[in-house]
Amino acid sequence: MEKAANRPQLSNRWFQLRGRRKRIFSPRSLIYFLLLLIPAFYTARSFRFPSVRENSFANQSGLVSYVYDGDTFRIKLRGGEKRVRLLGVDTAEVGDPHEEVDLWARLARRFSYFHLFQKSVSLSFEAEREDRYGRLLAMSGLIIKSCSTSF
Repeated sequence: MEKAANRPQLSNRWFQLRGRRKRIFSPRSLIYFLLLLIPAFYTARSFRFPSVRENSFANQSGLVSYVYDGDTFRIKLRGGEKRVRLLGVDTAEVGDPHEEVDLWARLARRFSYFHLFQKSVSLSFEAEREDRYGRLLAMSGLIIKSCSTSF
């Protein structure tokens, strides 16, 4: 009888291991864990990863309708016309007060006009999509339509 009296009460312990009950989580720690888990779940659920559907400009192609200068042109896309600034190309602006700079700017514009105007180009974008003037920032590539002939 004395052994049963000296035995501690194990009524609030949860799991039993090797004949002894051992508590893995206390009710208080389980409540704290759930209170931390709920906001983390809603935060992760509300975070949206970028996808192609959300990015309407992902690797699009269109027809160049106007060339502003050597590094800027207007393109007809499915959603309308957009101004595009070429990444990696830096040309002088047409109308510069210095004659030599204006000459190089006009040559750059002529080069872009010859290679881009009324041609189908594909655009690929980097992380930053637009500049402070609202132009799309993109790299451009000509779409060359090849014709296959068999002899």
